[in-house]
Amino acid sequence: YLTFLTTPAPQTLFKGVFKLPSAHRAIINADGQIHVEEYWDVFEGSNGDSSYSDADQADRVVHALRESVRLRMVSDVPFGALLSGGMDSSTNVSLMAAEMDRPVQTFSIGYQGDDISDYNEIRYARQVATKFGAEHHETLIVRDDLIRFLPDLIYHQDEPIADPVCVPLYYVCKLAKDNGTSVVQVGEGADELFGGYWHWQAVLRLNQGPWKAFGALPSWARRLTSQLSRPMMNDLRMEYLRRGVAGEELFWGGAIAFGEDGKRDILTDEALRRIGDLSSHEIVQKYRSNFDARCPNPDYLKWMSYLDLHMRLPELLLMRVDKMSMATSVEARVPFLDHEFVQLVMSISQSQKMPGLRTKHLLKQGVQGLIPDHIINRKKQGFRVPISQWFSDTLGLIAEQKLRAFCKRTDYFSWSAVSKLIYRQDDLVWYLLNFVLWHELWIEGVPGDELIQLR
Repeated sequence: YLTFLTTPAPQTLFKGVFKLPSAHRAIINADGQIHVEEYWDVFEGSNGDSSYSDADQADRVVHALRESVRLRMVSDVPFGALLSGGMDSSTNVSLMAAEMDRPVQTFSIGYQGDDISDYNEIRYARQVATKFGAEHHETLIVRDDLIRFLPDLIYHQDEPIADPVCVPLYYVCKLAKDNGTSVVQVGEGADELFGGYWHWQAVLRLNQGPWKAFGALPSWARRLTSQLSRPMMNDLRMEYLRRGVAGEELFWGGAIAFGEDGKRDILTDEALRRIGDLSSHEIVQKYRSNFDARCPNPDYLKWMSYLDLHMRLPELLLMRVDKMSMATSVEARVPFLDHEFVQLVMSISQSQKMPGLRTKHLLKQGVQGLIPDHIINRKKQGFRVPISQWFSDTLGLIAEQKLRAFCKRTDYFSWSAVSKLIYRQDDLVWYLLNFVLWHELWIEGVPGDELIQLR
């Protein structure tokens, strides 16, 4: 949880309770025996056909996406789309509008306050809604909305999903429901399939050169480099260096919180004794072995996508969408993750999807003419929450009180280490606060209406 922001399947934080991993099913025999098996893999039957030109690949992608969007419009209740104003959700709205004889219902969310304007994309959402004649709805939230929702957030999550985006997701889905819409299309999956994250670009660049050169050094030279570099590097760079010294996989997923050393810094001696030499790399290794055995024409982008198809997407991104939408009685549908569409995109090489490591190049090529150029070409902003700014006031006080008391009565975290994160108003504090509130509600039995009480 501290590494991946969620508990990787099949484990959960509840003893004796397990999750089905993605693309697995459980068969229960008459005698009560449970057999879990994998029923599908993205590379099943794939030959990685590279005979298509770049333009043809872009056409294939858009044709398949159009069909996926159309299928997800089949509904006996009113439907619409969550619209951030980014390329993915805008493409959904464009393709929906082309199929409909009435306006698409679109829903957007933003934040109040001049100091957090960088987190708002709502003006782009308005532009896209106007372009396609959508019936647009939007809402703005503030820090107090998050604090007010915290007890219900912990309840609806079941176990911690350490992503503050759960909060705006809940409110935008509630906006849809309040306006009579029960089904929405969302844009999850596009960044993982097409390489849309800037930090993925950095990892790919690192893997092409420095990482291989570093891995070729003798082990003593790697260790010495690590020791000399430690004072000059931030936590993330030190984690990459640690992986290199240990000969571990470079990419562990698109959402990593604490590195291995960072986790051990905040855990108590008793927690470390229980954990022993357990490492989150064991989770990554399992998927890397599967990828190496199954991918017909491997490249590093395919590996990154493959890992997140099994980890970040089902365990974090789709879990947050599903639980927050269902909390408002809204169903979210994900056209970019139609299994046939995913299989098509995963058969395309990195050189066609990201030539020159240009993020989302193939998808951008495909949607030209479908959505405005300035939406395609603007810098990726992402669905973010101003959590650091909100920690500077009441939320920070709640976190400090909760974590201080938790460290005092349990043997999970060291207060001396945690207090430094709080002092820095580090986003990592949100992940710890999620765990503490989950522990109070589900393990210690604190009533939900007593979870947040400032003293």
